[in-house]
Amino acid sequence: MNTQLDESKNSIKNYWDKEWLARTTGDQYKCNWQKFQTLVAYIHQFDKPEYKKLDIGCGVAPHAIALNWNTPNYTGIDLSDTGIESAKKKLPKANLISGNICELDLKDKYDIFLALDSLEHFPLADLKKLASKIRTWSKPSSIFIGNIPMYNADLQDDAVRAKVEFPMNYEILSSFLVRAGFPDITTRQYYTEGHIEGTSKSAWLPYMLFNAKR
Repeated sequence: MNTQLDESKNSIKNYWDKEWLARTTGDQYKCNWQKFQTLVAYIHQFDKPEYKKLDIGCGVAPHAIALNWNTPNYTGIDLSDTGIESAKKKLPKANLISGNICELDLKDKYDIFLALDSLEHFPLADLKKLASKIRTWSKPSSIFIGNIPMYNADLQDDAVRAKVEFPMNYEILSSFLVRAGFPDITTRQYYTEGHIEGTSKSAWLPYMLFNAKR
């Protein structure tokens, strides 16, 4: 039993419960709209209404709300109870689950997997578990869409990274996707204005947007 890792997961849950509470005012989601619109437009080109979608670390599900995914075909999972409860107000028909995705046994197979601003918050051990889960939940035609930050500051916001290492870069991402059964990876870089953690400064920060196919 890895007590340090379990403590870190609890810290992450507590962090995001507080964070989503702070970021939501009623049903209004506060976010970087430039980045948000970039992601929504990117997802839209791959979507069809009949597709089943699995959103990994959905938070308050802002992308699903913008894409009008208020349907049982959309499943959003997040560690934060606060995030899921907020998402349910906007997506009452969706399948929204609070819990650790690595410990869930889902019965469906999905056409689209989403991981937006979430993979960098998984410990390496959990990324391996998640990859195995995704492989069993995939169809031959499934696609995986996501993004990761390409700078270090964003990887400090869980407040537990001094205890357990949560690294993320292209090598780790590609290893994860191949393990999950998505070896055909297409990437592009984009920039968005954001706040640098631990400072009062803003800057144009690089992100990698990707889609991967089986």
